[in-house]
Amino acid sequence: MRDRGGAFFDWVRYDVQPTVHTPLPANGTSYEAGAAAALSVNATDNVAVSVVYANVTVPNGTIVRATLTDANSDGVYEVDFTDTEQTGNYTARYVANDTSSHIDHINATHQIRFQTVPSDVVSVSACQTISSAGKYALTASVSATGTCFTITADDVQFDCRTSSVTYATSTEGRAFEIETRKNVTVANCTINQGGTIDNSKAIFLRKTNDSTLRNNTIYTRNSLAQGIRLDNQSNFNTVINNRMYSNGSQAIIIVNSTNNTIRDNYATTNSSSGAFVLNNFAQYNTITNNTAVANTGPGFQLITDVLRNIFINNTGYGFSGSSSAGIYVQISSHNNSFIGNNASGNSTFGFVIINSNNNTIEAGTSFSNGTTSFIAQASEHTVLT
Repeated sequence: MRDRGGAFFDWVRYDVQPTVHTPLPANGTSYEAGAAAALSVNATDNVAVSVVYANVTVPNGTIVRATLTDANSDGVYEVDFTDTEQTGNYTARYVANDTSSHIDHINATHQIRFQTVPSDVVSVSACQTISSAGKYALTASVSATGTCFTITADDVQFDCRTSSVTYATSTEGRAFEIETRKNVTVANCTINQGGTIDNSKAIFLRKTNDSTLRNNTIYTRNSLAQGIRLDNQSNFNTVINNRMYSNGSQAIIIVNSTNNTIRDNYATTNSSSGAFVLNNFAQYNTITNNTAVANTGPGFQLITDVLRNIFINNTGYGFSGSSSAGIYVQISSHNNSFIGNNASGNSTFGFVIINSNNNTIEAGTSFSNGTTSFIAQASEHTVLT
């Protein structure tokens, strides 16, 4: 525009864009599905704010626009967002607009994330003891110096919804500790061992039955830390579609437990004792379609009275070390069946059976290695079909 003397005045230079700040709710806030989500933001301008709105991306990807108002003339613009029937994650992007001199200045977006959960789901945002049956959803990443979650009730469904759980940052602990329970599910968690403390475990089941560990990603850091441990008569559990990365010890270990199903998991470890380990009267377990990578030991190891288990279509790699093998069976581990597995050991053996009797290796099992494909020592009635 021009002043009365005819000089041009660059209004755009001096009429700055509006500013938005202090958006609410806080990131990670959880609402019950169908309940109103309170959206608010502070908006200011050197002349005047014309309109403030939020573009809200709902779980199915649709963008819903909600207009915010400054009811108290204090620069705080608010709206109760009610399009929350869908469960899942929402992203609200706030925008302020002025119309000075008929020129719109749209501020850079300021965004927050919130989520909704079904009315029958309890939101969790801190490490704690879960002492009542029900459905639980982790709505924020959490951390503990030792153990994060202790589950002391039956019939619990715990869904991390991809949020992370960090445990044992400075003392021994577990991400999830579950003892003498039944029908517990832990799913969709990213689990990180925070420190390098001995004997910590990501998910620990003891005397727990009919439970499910599903779609979890686990990172452990210590040579004596374990990923998933089924211990002391933890029976009829399902461990499915988990990924485990161990810097030292076993990714999955089954001890004195029976009739568990271990299926479609991937594990890698630097432990000399193996990635998948069955130990001390682990019996009647079914191990199917898993991949085990052990950099300094066996992919799968059966050690000490491991009896009557079935291994089907697994792939085991052992890369280095004196006990390296794809599959290693030893110390009175009898009557196990191996069907269609791939056992590879790059530096020593493909498949090893020592001091163990009546094991059957059926058609479809392949062996490859750096020295010997298959070895059986002091093992009677080993059958290759």
